[in-house]
Amino acid sequence: MGTLRITDAAENNLDHIDLELPLGQWVAVTGPSGSGKTSLVFDTIVAESQRRYLATLSARARHYLGKVGRARVGSVEGLPVCVAIGQRAIAGHARSTVGTLTGTVDLLRLLFARAAVDPGGEALSRSHFSFNTPLGACSNCQGLGVADRVEPSLLIADPSLSIRDGALVPTLANGYTVYSQVTLDVMEEICVAHGFSVHTPWSQMTEVQRDVILYGTKKLKVAFGKHSIESRMRWEGITARPREEGYYRGLVPVIAQTLQRSRNPGVLRFVRSSACDACGGTRLARPGREARLGDSTLPSLLAVAVEDLEAPLLALPKGPVWEALRPSVLSRITRMRRLGLGHLALDRLSTSLSGGEAQRIRLVAQLVAGLSGMLFALDEPTLGLHPESQPAMAEVLDELVDAGNTLLVVEHDPDMVRYAQHVVAVGPGAGPHGGKIVFDGPTAPDPLGGPPGVCATRKHATAEIVLRGATLHNLEHAELRVRLGALNVVWVRRGRARARWSLARCFPR
Repeated sequence: MGTLRITDAAENNLDHIDLELPLGQWVAVTGPSGSGKTSLVFDTIVAESQRRYLATLSARARHYLGKVGRARVGSVEGLPVCVAIGQRAIAGHARSTVGTLTGTVDLLRLLFARAAVDPGGEALSRSHFSFNTPLGACSNCQGLGVADRVEPSLLIADPSLSIRDGALVPTLANGYTVYSQVTLDVMEEICVAHGFSVHTPWSQMTEVQRDVILYGTKKLKVAFGKHSIESRMRWEGITARPREEGYYRGLVPVIAQTLQRSRNPGVLRFVRSSACDACGGTRLARPGREARLGDSTLPSLLAVAVEDLEAPLLALPKGPVWEALRPSVLSRITRMRRLGLGHLALDRLSTSLSGGEAQRIRLVAQLVAGLSGMLFALDEPTLGLHPESQPAMAEVLDELVDAGNTLLVVEHDPDMVRYAQHVVAVGPGAGPHGGKIVFDGPTAPDPLGGPPGVCATRKHATAEIVLRGATLHNLEHAELRVRLGALNVVWVRRGRARARWSLARCFPR
């Protein structure tokens, strides 16, 4: 299939390296942290592929997509189209799940739309089973599955302080309270009208006075704006306009309104979320959550862990639609299990996935796409993967190569590196001591190399952090004790994560 030739690569700490890589093979790029692996794979090779792709688009399209600078490299020849599968979060919104990302939910929606029966007698369509459409989304939670409530206690940083000194969490260094929409001087006017001051400690305020800050007041009208008219008059190039006047609304209503527009991390700090009372967290309106196919509803299938999902799927009533869709559904389920994702349910939020899980979810999507002639760049795909699952992971990656693709995998794990057909080691050290090719060939006896660490004597730690009753995702009332001042290792045993006090590896001081 030819070769990929890189000449004079000098991005970041790369030392003007020349490299020729075989196409159509699994190439592992390894070396110490900071040696230049990512600079070579993602900042040079992938970046050049992206730049070339954007160059084929219209000027209007490039304007909206943004500019991609040219990598510091002399030339890159024989470069296929690249697909970068890194460890970044898959999606930054609450409408993306494991099922939507792998395409499994799309197939099940089609199945239920064609074969399910609605107890209410309504004719069903695919939109009824999508929480991302007006027809299918629960009207109470708009398809998010959760009910958000601003919790006033989360706004209080230190009740012994005053508003001026930072009693409230969203307080800036200059005393301005974010979400208040008024300056500190205006806040003082509001407080004085109710018999207290911005210098009054929160703990010494009456409940009525606290409610003024939290929920607003109609006792007087005030000028809104973060900056005073005097400070705005000093801004060059800006004409200061009179500020809007009105009643102070309070922090809680302003945060609640902001939350309706966007569930961003800034406002979620002050929110407690619970399952929607109307849909029970399924996100769907009544037809979509109650329609049945045999003994199953769509939400009941999506809530089952992938490792246990095959049995209820095979128990679905046979029919021409299910017979046509079943191979595609089961292939996705099987690949997820092989990639160590069996503990995930299809309704799991993508924003809750770890970097390693997110990357392996992308792999599933690429495998089912059936692409050929591509270069796939991966960043430590075994991160968080149990060693027992590595052979299955290697088989999945081999499928991509067998389909006529090239794999360029940044990897630290020597066991995984040995599955590769070609190895490139970058080093010998990190930063200015790296950036050179120290090995390039089909095999490497010890691609990670290095002398063993020297075990150091550690003092026995006495203080600890104790976690009890943890039930998030697949945790079953787990208990964890973390010793302070010590290296704590969490390892996997028979599919369950358990904490063990172990100094697994000692490093030289």
